[in-house]
Amino acid sequence: MKRTTVALVAVVAFFGIASLAACGGDDSAAPSSTTEETGTETATDSVTETHGDETETHDESDLEGDAVAGKSIFVTNCASCHTLGEAGTTGTIGPNLDDSKPSTELVIDRVTHGRGVMPPFEDTLSEQEIADAAAYVAETAGS
Repeated sequence: MKRTTVALVAVVAFFGIASLAACGGDDSAAPSSTTEETGTETATDSVTETHGDETETHDESDLEGDAVAGKSIFVTNCASCHTLGEAGTTGTIGPNLDDSKPSTELVIDRVTHGRGVMPPFEDTLSEQEIADAAAYVAETAGS
């Protein structure tokens, strides 16, 4: 019982700290940038996934989202909880996406890993489907 309590406290503390870090108002927690010889900067977000005994590391920015394909994914999986005017949805359980206007990266993170009452969709949707839905939300929120 004591181990369970300690583990629960550790998990809650971790998510509390992660939540506070995500709410920061400055860009100090922005994705790391690398400067290539061309002088351009590229944002990279590395993600490590564990599937059974295998661990896979890749960049979340590897996939190019298709906003057109993302609309049907959004309507099927997200509409009941989120308001997004372009999709004609009025869900009130999650944030109003027209008001929050999230970035593609934030949508990918939240859809993949979940947060608060939002469940993770990493086992429900493919990485491409998540990238497509994220592109759709980022391009249409607030329009």
